[in-house]
Amino acid sequence: MQGGAMGNLTTALYQGKRLSVQELIANKQVWTLNGVANMPQAPLLTAKVGEGIEIALHNTTQWPHAMHLHGQHFRAFNEVTQQELWQDTLLVQAGDTQTIRFLAMTPGKWLLHCHMIEHQVSGMVTFVEVV
Repeated sequence: MQGGAMGNLTTALYQGKRLSVQELIANKQVWTLNGVANMPQAPLLTAKVGEGIEIALHNTTQWPHAMHLHGQHFRAFNEVTQQELWQDTLLVQAGDTQTIRFLAMTPGKWLLHCHMIEHQVSGMVTFVEVV
């Protein structure tokens, strides 16, 4: 995760083109996942049904992000209970790394995005595909 005010974003892919931070701002895109602002052309990953998946979420921004995965539930460490729980949304604090783990059981293309909707529409969204 990159971007936002006081962020380290200098360039990113947006609609298949590499843009400078000034061009991204002009397009109202200020957040990225894996260097891509808004919906990428290819999935973050493609998994087969039954495959175990692990995704590390590195938040290099100055803001927390509530990362939400559609279509699957994942296990991740919960800061409140201090244990690993089944979840569909995980708060990743600024500068922190959290790992989500799940069995890809539901075929389809599933959004992975920041649940702070203004962050999603301004770039922090991708998808995973289960085949």
